[in-house]
Amino acid sequence: MADLIVTLSTEAKGTVAASPAALDAGRKFSVTSDVAISQATVQQIYEKPEKNDSAEPKRLDANVRPVPSAEARALGKASVILQHDVTIRSEKPVITVPGLVDVFGQSLKVENVIPLGAPPKGKDDASQFYQISHQAGRGAKPALALMPFTRPTGATISE
Repeated sequence: MADLIVTLSTEAKGTVAASPAALDAGRKFSVTSDVAISQATVQQIYEKPEKNDSAEPKRLDANVRPVPSAEARALGKASVILQHDVTIRSEKPVITVPGLVDVFGQSLKVENVIPLGAPPKGKDDASQFYQISHQAGRGAKPALALMPFTRPTGATISE
């Protein structure tokens, strides 16, 4: 008969991920940990444009909060929302979220690359765009037209 060996650890590891909502990309993030998060002591994150970039990380003010819930699946989750209308525009930034503390009082290390994707190459690739045009003729009042376009995400049309 073989011995069963179970190893337990209270060392928490966390990952940060971008919001799946297109309008929140680069502005809202979620942190997931394998140990419940009790508090956030720092309200900022750090961003490096690329993994191998030797530049100092840029500090960004953020609202970092553990997700309050009595449900077991919400334990170990925190939300991060950048403040001051700041948006991360790098294609694959390295994001570090300092100051998270787990339920054992230990600091949680959260740092990883987040693929945000490149901006759309043209209007056919964009989820929304605005067309602004103007027209004026001799002796006529000038006209200005604004045509907003939004492509519904996840919508399907069936006949």
